[in-house]
Amino acid sequence: MRESKEFGFIQAVPLCILAVIRLFISVMLGIWYPAGQVWDDQLMVSYMNLSAHYKEPVYYALVKNMGWSALVSVFSRTGLPYTVLTALLWIGAAVSVFFLLKRLFGGKLWGAVVGYVYVLFMPQAFDAWSGTRFYRNSAIAPFVIITFAFMIQAVLRARDKGIFKVLSLVFAGVFFSLTYFLKEDGKWILACLLVATLIGVGHAIYGRKLKDSAAVVVKNALLVLLPLVIFVAADLGYKGLNDKFFGVFEVNTRLESEFGDFCAKVYSEESPNRDIHVWAPYDAIEKVFDASPTLSEHKNLLNAIMTTSWCDNDIVANPIQGDHFAWILRNCLKAEGMYTSEADV
Repeated sequence: MRESKEFGFIQAVPLCILAVIRLFISVMLGIWYPAGQVWDDQLMVSYMNLSAHYKEPVYYALVKNMGWSALVSVFSRTGLPYTVLTALLWIGAAVSVFFLLKRLFGGKLWGAVVGYVYVLFMPQAFDAWSGTRFYRNSAIAPFVIITFAFMIQAVLRARDKGIFKVLSLVFAGVFFSLTYFLKEDGKWILACLLVATLIGVGHAIYGRKLKDSAAVVVKNALLVLLPLVIFVAADLGYKGLNDKFFGVFEVNTRLESEFGDFCAKVYSEESPNRDIHVWAPYDAIEKVFDASPTLSEHKNLLNAIMTTSWCDNDIVANPIQGDHFAWILRNCLKAEGMYTSEADV
């Protein structure tokens, strides 16, 4: 499909003006930082000191993915405020949606402009908890929008030729990787990339033109794999850094590694005391400890968990809420002298 010639300088001017207005609103609206969130906001901010993070590791260095912290750390070198970064992300999301809809509507601009304006001023961007908070939540929505826009473009351009196709594939891989490493629950979007890749390969093979040679079809199908290849390279690079500085070939050790596996066992252990709020009831913890020959020898660790200050010194009367068990376990390991390094966890 040829690129439409309808969109030019004159059409771009009002869109650029809207982008400038959006940037102004973001800067004037400001950002806020809940300093009391020790294990969320404070932790992510501490990760921004990259040299300290890798050279002076602490016991919570790998509890969260640091994609957002690294991004903000790099952006801070410009001297611009974080509000500019969030505005640029939303402008980027709006632009990516504009060009996606422009292609889907056969080059007609009306649908693309509506999508551009909607994303540019999306209400979520101005929400206190997910838009203007100095935390990774404020970056998730625009990154997801950009990622999906480029993934869909990659599928649509599977049979195209030229630089636009390659750029779409590269950007899809780069933004997917950035989005994946923003949080620890990125596996859901990995499934989306795999599905998009399969559809793209199918489009390249079964939607080929009669005049296309076998070599062209194979090339198009292989190019669709580029975003996945970029992500695999980024994942290996991330894990390689952690392996070098922490001795653990994982992205994080809160959900991954043996530590994460142990928490998963507690969460899956049958218990009548579990509900949507209590993921790790006391009896499930006791069962997992009793079932492990190694852990059963560490009654001091079990006692530390049962009497943690996170639950007013009694997890029977005050059950552990949500995923707090992963944090409590790590703190108790540290308190009992059982934590020496991430590799030991």
